Amino acid sequence: MKRSLSLLLCFTLMLGLCLFAAPAASAAAPKYASWREAYTALLTDEKARAGVIGSAADYRNRYFSSDPEALAITAYAAADINGDGTPELLLYAEGTGLTDVFTYDGALRYLGYDAYFGFLPESGEAVVHGHWHGAGGSGTNEWSVRPLFMQDNGPSAYLDYLEDGGKRRYSFLEKDGYRSGDWAEPGKNKADETRYEELYDQYVRPCVRLEDIPFFAPDNLSSFDAPIELKYMRRLYNAVGTFPYTCEEFLQQKRWKGLGLDIRDEAALSALLIDMDNDGVPELLLTNGAKKASERGSYIFRYDAMNDRMRCIGAGPDAVLTNGRALYGCRISGGAVWTRYSKALLRIRTHILSDAEVSYLEKYDAPVPLKWQSLETVADQAAKGTWQK
Repeated sequence: MKRSLSLLLCFTLMLGLCLFAAPAASAAAPKYASWREAYTALLTDEKARAGVIGSAADYRNRYFSSDPEALAITAYAAADINGDGTPELLLYAEGTGLTDVFTYDGALRYLGYDAYFGFLPESGEAVVHGHWHGAGGSGTNEWSVRPLFMQDNGPSAYLDYLEDGGKRRYSFLEKDGYRSGDWAEPGKNKADETRYEELYDQYVRPCVRLEDIPFFAPDNLSSFDAPIELKYMRRLYNAVGTFPYTCEEFLQQKRWKGLGLDIRDEAALSALLIDMDNDGVPELLLTNGAKKASERGSYIFRYDAMNDRMRCIGAGPDAVLTNGRALYGCRISGGAVWTRYSKALLRIRTHILSDAEVSYLEKYDAPVPLKWQSLETVADQAAKGTWQK
């Protein structure tokens, strides 16, 4: 009962926070002749942007960051989210991981902000992975969906499951309301497991992911010349040319050569696959093949669905560990140095853990080391879909 009440309270808080991200009305908003004029103003004029965002900025400043550098726009995209022929403006701030979304329908409107995972162009809905800064459920298996273009834009769907002592408990929000199931071993609650997969297939799997939308630097306005139509950016699963085939081919044909990366083959190269952000598509880690462990490092590649290829997004650890929710590395040089790795749109973000963070991690949530494998083994895992879950 205590766990159930706690989960319900957490979900209620998460729901309230998601609602807070609804469009904020702007008083005396300036008029613009076109969406290009409006979006150019938002991208280049910080005061104009603040005026449209309005009071929604108060919450972000209080709970995410008030540091101007963290809130600074680092990338933008013009993409037609709801397929009405007029693109929306997406402003991404790497310092917070949040994306502001604006639209233009004769007037400029603010649609809210969140750490968006992706968008569904048929319905104009946004998909969010995890939850807001500590409130909510598992964070790992947790997904929420809400419409962007409606005044009442609370979640239209929510799915999650918690794990404890080898058992799972599923939670859902659908049109008929919120429901939390019973604790059971995996495979023992077929109805909830099936419903979770159904909702995942309905909302998460087909969405256009934020990381696949072409983003541009703020000083490059060329995206306004050719905005992206999301309805043509489908992620095609279980078909030739998607991740399993592309990753296998990348390894077999050594396609990292010529990319300017320090991946030497004077020793046997090693690799591994791990879904470091739990989005259903694993990342590929490839070592540089150095003979000495002190000289060895790795690079992290992600599957770029837009261009159907593996793309390097940053350097990774030489010793790889995971607790199932995050990717960690530990280098031994003058003492242990723990680093957490995460994806930040199109590149890798690294965070060196403090002594207190390392102590907590080792005591309560210790990551498990992963073993590097041969390229042939990893290529076979990619083709068969048997990578580390």
